[in-house]
Amino acid sequence: MGSSARPAEAASLDEWQNFEITLAVSPQRADWLNQELGAYLRRIKIKPLPIKRAIPIPGAKNQPLRDGATLKGLEDEVKKTDFVQIYTLGSYLGYHASQLAKRYHKPLITEVWETFISPWLACPPYCWWAREVMNNTALFLARTKRSGRLLQQLGVPAHKILIAYASPASRLFFPAQKTQEASTNNVILFSGQLVKSKGILNLIEAFEALQNEHPQAKLIISGFGKEEHLVQEKVISNEQIEFIGNIPYTAMGDVYRSGTVFCSPDQPWKIGPIKMWEEMVPWTFREAAACGLPIITGSWLVEEGLQSAALAGGANLTNKKESADRLAKTLSYLLGQARLRQELGGKALIWARENLNPTKEEETLQLNLSKI
Repeated sequence: MGSSARPAEAASLDEWQNFEITLAVSPQRADWLNQELGAYLRRIKIKPLPIKRAIPIPGAKNQPLRDGATLKGLEDEVKKTDFVQIYTLGSYLGYHASQLAKRYHKPLITEVWETFISPWLACPPYCWWAREVMNNTALFLARTKRSGRLLQQLGVPAHKILIAYASPASRLFFPAQKTQEASTNNVILFSGQLVKSKGILNLIEAFEALQNEHPQAKLIISGFGKEEHLVQEKVISNEQIEFIGNIPYTAMGDVYRSGTVFCSPDQPWKIGPIKMWEEMVPWTFREAAACGLPIITGSWLVEEGLQSAALAGGANLTNKKESADRLAKTLSYLLGQARLRQELGGKALIWARENLNPTKEEETLQLNLSKI
């Protein structure tokens, strides 16, 4: 991997004393969070709000109604807190938290990752919950520029919207020092959920197609998901594909620094003409950019101001996500262009330093909180 240029740690976390976050998660999940992030969070303690029982809504797999005991626990916590922050527009628990925030005169901050109006958000009861959340919210944290545009389309005043990219830990994600060995490596990296919508199967097919031209190229896959068994089959049949599984967060920086190109050819999930899901700007892209890797993905990334390798250079690098053959040509071209990789990786790093600054994000948030 080569040695790494490690920046100074941000001082802001050192100033926090006995900071406690209450999350509506199970005790087991809270224990996992404290263990997984303990070295990073230090004195910050994750406190669980136990969920004893879930009552599913008919037709919705991932939007359970919470039982009375959980809602009472949430109410007790809201009474004691300074402000309430929720993470989605259209969930019942978020709706209930927004009602409690209104009842007890607590400022409500709503973090928005959505980039389009999904069928879930357009249909009852989700649209009713979303409307109440929007009416009760004092400040919207739009996690992408597209999220900010969506909020404006929904009628949210611009002064209530703060576009703030969530930042990965700068002490973990930073560029590797450039070495002669690193400049000649051809390592394609994928990190994320191993599901069809993330394009993992398309990527494997594209990698196999480019191996004749780049026999020394290697594909490293990190993550977990329902397509994992197919990935394992490919590892057995192709020694240039390495599956490293689900790596702890604190070790992922080294994984990115071992790569030459980051590729996640996401595919919007549609049922007929209706779009159900599209990629936002997930943590993996932020982490890859912070490590100075050129990124191959869909055109949406350009809307966020980060030039994608898939779109650089015009038609030669047009990445048609549904075509493994076109993706193979994109990857093959980029692997053969060290100067272009360096240029695109440099642009990604500049974007990360301008947009993924935890200290700046904290200061901006505090400034906005003081106004509500």
